[in-house]
Amino acid sequence: MKKLNIALIIAFFCIKSFCATVSITTTNFAFNPATVTISAGDVVSFTNIAGFHNVQWLSGPAGFSLPATSAILSSTPIDYTLTTAGTYTLQCGVHLTSMPLTIIVQPAIQPIKLKSFSIANIDESYLLKWVTETETNVSNFVLERAEDNLIFKQIAAVNAKGNSSELSNYEFEDINLPRNSTIIYYRLKSVDLDAKYEYSPIISAKIFSKLEMKVYPNPSSSIVM
Repeated sequence: MKKLNIALIIAFFCIKSFCATVSITTTNFAFNPATVTISAGDVVSFTNIAGFHNVQWLSGPAGFSLPATSAILSSTPIDYTLTTAGTYTLQCGVHLTSMPLTIIVQPAIQPIKLKSFSIANIDESYLLKWVTETETNVSNFVLERAEDNLIFKQIAAVNAKGNSSELSNYEFEDINLPRNSTIIYYRLKSVDLDAKYEYSPIISAKIFSKLEMKVYPNPSSSIVM
């Protein structure tokens, strides 16, 4: 049986996307909703429906720098990303206390703590393994693969345990390897029950020849602390 000669390369970068966008509108001389609860890292998006209104920040938690000027609202959304937990108070700078707004930002809870994501060769396939230390409301894992162009495409979906405080082991064998690339990239996308997601570090393998495959070290892993 022919093998591929491949050396493993680990790339340590991660894209985190566990965030949500909450829409707040202004109409009838009120913010709607007037009280919002979000998680740190989420986005509040302001859109004006009717009237003339703006956003004036009054107070926030320690470490948050209040914007110096009010943002005039229009039909084009204005977004703020709030990363500091605490309570924020706002009002319309035109209608003042008659248009109050409270935003409560709770500490972010990471749905998953990834211990390792590794790759090992089995004949003409790759065995991808990953281990989670904890899981909170995780729906599934999506394995994505890219070739030299770094355009990732889904190759598999694996159901998660969902909630766990113990080590959980997963694996998937990629048997349909591309033959026309010099490097193959893999990343793991963990998706929670709210459809939010996060990417693992990317691992990659460089193809030197198409006669035999050697992955060094074998297995190899990248670890998210």
